[in-house]
Amino acid sequence: MSKYKLVISGGDSFTFGSELHNENEDPSVPHHGSWANLVALELGEKHLNLARHGRSNAYIVRHIIDCLSKTTVDPKDILVQVMWTFVDRYEYALEYDTGEYDTPWYPFSINSAFDETNSDWFKSLPRETKNWESTYKSLRLKWKKNVNLGVVDFSKQYNRVVMMNPLNHSYSSAKDVLFLQNYLDLNKIDYMFTYVNNYVTDGLKTQAQDHPGSSYLESIRSLIHWDKWYEFPGNTTMSGFGFDNWSKQNNYEYATSHPLHNAHKDAARLIVDFLK
Repeated sequence: MSKYKLVISGGDSFTFGSELHNENEDPSVPHHGSWANLVALELGEKHLNLARHGRSNAYIVRHIIDCLSKTTVDPKDILVQVMWTFVDRYEYALEYDTGEYDTPWYPFSINSAFDETNSDWFKSLPRETKNWESTYKSLRLKWKKNVNLGVVDFSKQYNRVVMMNPLNHSYSSAKDVLFLQNYLDLNKIDYMFTYVNNYVTDGLKTQAQDHPGSSYLESIRSLIHWDKWYEFPGNTTMSGFGFDNWSKQNNYEYATSHPLHNAHKDAARLIVDFLK
């Protein structure tokens, strides 16, 4: 018998199941083989995967709370599972249609200011890497969309003026995490938090500690229930060890930048055991 009537998942491409799709599957729909879906299959009667590629922690919180506000399922019968993403992603509501399914909201990152197919990480990939061509096309489409929406100059200025100070994105994401944590605790909804990799925990836990004004950030960090987060096994030296770290350490197969089916399957098993 399922423990929960509804499982709601939040995250980015690692929760969406990016690069798991084959040519016969719709790449705009979260993949049935993602870790989030596999956990939900075992623990829930219904699953809503709200994750999307490249979206921010603010996106995660906004969509989960919106979904919870509209459901008729009793809070005690709900599980929320979140794999938090990188703190240097952000979003704004633009004054015109963005073409996103949740327009006028639009996602930004440090990569929004340039064509990512020219980045060091992508240029280092051999062309025979699984999904190289589809990733190339996706990055090019994203760049063209940024140009057409007129957000490239804004992104360049934002990177130069705001992103250079890590206090901004660490503070914003810590608030997002605390906001969702407190909402779920207040409404007595079960949840599981984890994260993509150590860059996420660097931003949430340690980044910007020595910057002027960091006391405001530390006061928020101290209120987050870190002891309730799921930590993937194997960490010895880093601030955290997320799904991506664990997958690479255990030599799971990757496409261009995401672990494939076996990593999702085994990660789901670890999380189910943790939740049980």
